[in-house]
Amino acid sequence: MRSAIIALFKLNGTIILVFLALMLYAWAAEIRGPSIKIQGLLILLLAAWIIGNIKIIIEKRREIISSVKKGTIEAAAAAIEFKETANLRAQERIKEKKPEFRKSQNHQPDLTTTPDQSKKEHMVRYNGVLVRVSDTPKESGEALRIASAISNLLKVQISMCRSSKKITSDWAIGYIGGFTDGTLHYKRIGTNETGTTIALLVFNSVFGDDKGIYYFKEYAHLKSSENIATAQGENIGSHEAVSLLNGSTERALGLISYCLEQEQPQTLLDQIEDIGEKIIIDGYRRLAIQNDCAPTEKTSDCQIIEIYKKVGTAFREASEQRGELLPAGTLNNIVLKFINVKEMLGDEMFDQHLNYEVQKYFQEGLRPDYQYDLKLF
Repeated sequence: MRSAIIALFKLNGTIILVFLALMLYAWAAEIRGPSIKIQGLLILLLAAWIIGNIKIIIEKRREIISSVKKGTIEAAAAAIEFKETANLRAQERIKEKKPEFRKSQNHQPDLTTTPDQSKKEHMVRYNGVLVRVSDTPKESGEALRIASAISNLLKVQISMCRSSKKITSDWAIGYIGGFTDGTLHYKRIGTNETGTTIALLVFNSVFGDDKGIYYFKEYAHLKSSENIATAQGENIGSHEAVSLLNGSTERALGLISYCLEQEQPQTLLDQIEDIGEKIIIDGYRRLAIQNDCAPTEKTSDCQIIEIYKKVGTAFREASEQRGELLPAGTLNNIVLKFINVKEMLGDEMFDQHLNYEVQKYFQEGLRPDYQYDLKLF
């Protein structure tokens, strides 16, 4: 609010100074009667004053809406995390009052090919190295500190995906493992006792102490068997972890995107409401830098959203008439192509091309070069 008041003060102060300058000019030039030139300048000054104030108010309103959306997501994540922490503490108190011993028939099976004979220790091939892990790892100060940091980076995504069935899928396990491995690599921690302990502590934090070892071994098994879905999740998780640590990005959303999109394909409007315009703009700007393509400085942020809504809505309505549902990734790719069209051919050809492509899709189906799942984050 303070920045908006300062901006309004500067604008109105400038307008007043310009108005006084015009009055001094008219007085110095001894202009007594009506002057078309002075009247025109006063009209332009009035228009600039009105438009400038409206623009500042609208920009501040957008900032407030964006801040409210961000605060709502963080508050929801914090509430979920607080509830889960309370439940965990309640379960721990119950265990202290009435201890229960795990029965051997309920013990999770070892998924690796080289199990240890001990009930508490297991041999796991992790990152190509055969290492010994324990159900209760030794928590050194360094391992606990780094594991807590990784868990904190993941906690918002985990909190929002906790209820999804996909949280234990091969892709999600790969993402969590990749995020951890990416952090360890960035910190130059190898596959040693410390690195293994950190990874296991992270899995314990995500899945609980009773299931953490199971999913850690599952990750090691899937990775050694070159599972495709696990490798995809691992690559994205590792990339996002390094991007967060080196400051090239402010947030990691890969796991949220996967869980929400896999539950139900999002429509264009759903994606705008769930993710927000800023992420859409940042996504296309990042793609432009990576691929040396549009949107360039010729296309403003507002125009990106305008094209996104116009193109996406047109294709979504055509898909509904065909009895289909286009995934958000496909719509993202179509929008990118039309951003290029608008920069190269202009508004008139853009509208004509859009009408032609929508009609072609309705009659013949989606073009092959449109059928690509483009992720914006």
